[in-house]
Amino acid sequence: ATLVTSDVWRELLLRRYPEVAERCWTLSNPVPPTTPVGSPPSDGPYELIYPGRVGSSRPERSVEQLLEPLLGLADQIDRPVRVGFLGERPPDETARIRAWESPMADAGWQLEVAPPVSGEELPSRLARAHGLLVLSASRASLPAKVFDSLGSGRPIFCVAPEASALHRLSAEIPRLFVATLGGHDAPARLHGFLKSLDAPGEDGVPRELTEKWQKQRFRELVLGNGDDRG
Repeated sequence: ATLVTSDVWRELLLRRYPEVAERCWTLSNPVPPTTPVGSPPSDGPYELIYPGRVGSSRPERSVEQLLEPLLGLADQIDRPVRVGFLGERPPDETARIRAWESPMADAGWQLEVAPPVSGEELPSRLARAHGLLVLSASRASLPAKVFDSLGSGRPIFCVAPEASALHRLSAEIPRLFVATLGGHDAPARLHGFLKSLDAPGEDGVPRELTEKWQKQRFRELVLGNGDDRG
């Protein structure tokens, strides 16, 4: 069996090697089976958290792709906003993020670059944020931080390439708002995201993303009992 982590990966693989179609299945990462403790405060600034690194070797994956459309709607948000980047990062990435301190201060927003928290603390830390942010430069991959973020129950605003695996996942998860990298749909996706910031956390994820289902599915595939797609 050949296992890939998204349907987009499978399509790309079969385009090159169609002969493996009968033994190639999709099995993504699971959402961590954690029970976050806490919820965002009902007053004070909205807190938006970006967990982990931003940069990569791909120039299109830059903090500007995320913060520019977000800050463009500052005059439509009736509460202050604090954007926090959580995790270890190299000095050059920190400098690129901190370059946004002045524009954000002009809008009455705050920018925070914070150290990482432990894996045990992360679920509750994310659950106490009003919303979460993700940037992906890959069309086929589903970033691991998306699954950590889904476990928090909070709304997530993502920027990803056109027709990406993240776009497809957002069709199944209403609190996942995905804008197209370099596209014109960010304002519409952000409006939905911002409306969700005051909503209660949501526990539900598709059955196929639960650890229990994926363990069972993996056993079926390894034993040779899987169907053509999964």
